[in-house]
Amino acid sequence: VDSVFDFIKWFLIGIFLILLFYFIYSNGYIKFGKRNKNLTKEQGITWDEISLDSDIIKKKIQELIAQGNYNEAFRLNYIRILKLLEKHKLIKIRPEKTNYDYLSELKSSDLKNSFNSLTILFDYIVYGAFNIGNEQYKRGESFINKIEKISQKNS
Repeated sequence: VDSVFDFIKWFLIGIFLILLFYFIYSNGYIKFGKRNKNLTKEQGITWDEISLDSDIIKKKIQELIAQGNYNEAFRLNYIRILKLLEKHKLIKIRPEKTNYDYLSELKSSDLKNSFNSLTILFDYIVYGAFNIGNEQYKRGESFINKIEKISQKNS
């Protein structure tokens, strides 16, 4: 009788672990193989947006600010900063890299600190779906301006 209860107990534990793993895997918390190169806007940045010309991005940012769409303007500004850092040969943009991979590529501690602060804001705004207004956008913009100045000195 004890062996039957032990079997049932371990069987249920096994089923629970399989279901838990399936839930974690199916919701994207664990990925096997190559990362998805076709990210959606809800996931942050698309590869197509990375390939856009910086002038087109700047124009779109101004349009979005005029419309009061600060979240999207901030997201595009982050893309613009990634492109700027790559232009100055401070990072190499690749679809499989995360924002924290780019952070680890930066050598200057001032640049690293500013980019880290900007990335934390980016994560809250884009992945956390945290709606921002003009005041919060300006705060992020101060990090962007600082990164622009530092990256020009370090290139």
